[in-house]
Amino acid sequence: TEWAKVVGAGQHGAFNRTLVKEEWRVQKEAKESGRKCHFGHIAELCYQKNSELPDGDDRKKYKGRSVFLGDQVRDEQGQVALFNDLSSAPATMAAGKTADAIGLLPGYDTEIADVMSAYLQAMFGNKKVKATPTWVTIPRHRWPPEWFYADGTPMYTNPVCPLEMALYGHPEAGGYWEMYCHDCVMACGFRRAAEEWPGCYYHDELKCFLVVYVDDLKMSGPKENLPKAWALLRGKMTMDPPTKTGRYLGCDHKTGEATVDGKRYKTITYDMSDFFDSCVEKYEKLAGPKFRLKDVPTPFVEDLLKHGPGAPAPGKEWMKCPWCQGCYNSELFEKGTGNPASRAKPKSGTDTTTTSVSEGPRGVLADSASSILMKVLYGARMARFDLLRAVCALACCVTKWDPDCDRRLHRLMCYLYSTRHHRMVGYICQDDSPGDLESMLYCDADFAGCSETLRSTNGVHFDIAGPGSKFPITGVSKKQTAVSHSTPEAEIIAGAFGLRTEGLASAKLVDSLLGRERALLFKEDNQAMLRVAETGKNPTMRHLGRVHGCSVQWLHERYHDDSVRMDYCDTCDQCADVYTKAFADPIKWAHA
Repeated sequence: TEWAKVVGAGQHGAFNRTLVKEEWRVQKEAKESGRKCHFGHIAELCYQKNSELPDGDDRKKYKGRSVFLGDQVRDEQGQVALFNDLSSAPATMAAGKTADAIGLLPGYDTEIADVMSAYLQAMFGNKKVKATPTWVTIPRHRWPPEWFYADGTPMYTNPVCPLEMALYGHPEAGGYWEMYCHDCVMACGFRRAAEEWPGCYYHDELKCFLVVYVDDLKMSGPKENLPKAWALLRGKMTMDPPTKTGRYLGCDHKTGEATVDGKRYKTITYDMSDFFDSCVEKYEKLAGPKFRLKDVPTPFVEDLLKHGPGAPAPGKEWMKCPWCQGCYNSELFEKGTGNPASRAKPKSGTDTTTTSVSEGPRGVLADSASSILMKVLYGARMARFDLLRAVCALACCVTKWDPDCDRRLHRLMCYLYSTRHHRMVGYICQDDSPGDLESMLYCDADFAGCSETLRSTNGVHFDIAGPGSKFPITGVSKKQTAVSHSTPEAEIIAGAFGLRTEGLASAKLVDSLLGRERALLFKEDNQAMLRVAETGKNPTMRHLGRVHGCSVQWLHERYHDDSVRMDYCDTCDQCADVYTKAFADPIKWAHA
């Protein structure tokens, strides 16, 4: 089925088999004419889509792909090929969640659709960007009958065909598809929803908001206008029929309604329980049977919060090496003889291949930690913001993994195992009009939370809120790039980071979709930081610009700008607190 799509794409297929030539002949012609050309191979792959779903689910199936091997491309001289800087920029998760929120407005809905064989609908090269002629070698068992003599002898030794469509795997295919899709969408009467948001479009007449993530399309708008908007798009691109919002980017979006205290609410629940079950299974497989999972209330190891990562565990003594002034573990090394020049000697039977005086012992999961963490990180960004602080903190340790990191990762997976029933929910009260909804940005920071570097951690939370509505859009946990010497300094850096990277752009998108201009509500729980932003004066922190790359004057301008309104909020109401620090108290963690 997949091969039929490839050879049936465009006028002559993804590669024109009627223009077949020997590879050496194409190389000779290119060298004689002085033209560049590329040569690559077609490979057939098979994989299981939605493998994390339970057996019997119709969405779990095997799919075939005929792809271009983009990592094995050579030019006419046999050298590694160089490509144009033609990369695609698909819409972000935040854009998809914004569309979900818009779809919960009274009289609105959200639908999704897939573009069928998206890349194969786009030409390889266009009027804007001229592609380097590319010739492909197809698998022997896919050669057409006309490439053989009557007795079955092949006519060619190494035949190649010119690539005509943007085939999967080519480094520039995504860029050509994005340009083609953009032209199709704009031809249907859509416009860019906001300049800062690629892949986001808005139809002024139909009031529909479209998010394009490669070949996955999501649209929110008035229920009666959605069929009209989809009909326009299907007139330009080959697409599957649109369906109600469901599984999108690996996450089940479950819509619902509820009535509380006489008020009606529409909700979306982000369910990735099957995905997180697969994360736990992967951890159990890589970690082995000695790492047994149990129920825990928080994702943080309590005793490490007191001693910090890299410090000796309770009951273990660390001593100063008199020879190199480094630290070593008393369980692995014997004390020196007292001579300052003497080297500490390992105990007999100690394996020193993975343990050194300067580096310390290596964690058991050092080789597999990245694989586990990056998988959990995707689910955390999509549907479990409460995991971000623990995952991002561990991700900073993959190059220096020690036994304490093993303990922290095990605790995180125990927490994930314990909270499989947790779901992230966004809700819009049907009594709230679009004018009642506000763009809310919460920024927070801890102080010297990393015991190794003493750097603080930025926490950013953006949501759409109203009198009865609360819809989470973005959560960010990111370690600062330099040491902050006070809490106000850390808060200033976090505030500038949140405004610059998330707040202003997200608020502009929301205002564009709701057809209004409203100030972004910036919530901060540190009064000293707000005072600095209000006055623009901070004589005790004149190093901020050089050390942190943060401009107090820029914050001052935003404070007095109509596009931002900075307000103080109590620490108990600071939504970004969950992204900044590790919690040992289960009650405080549950509240955060």
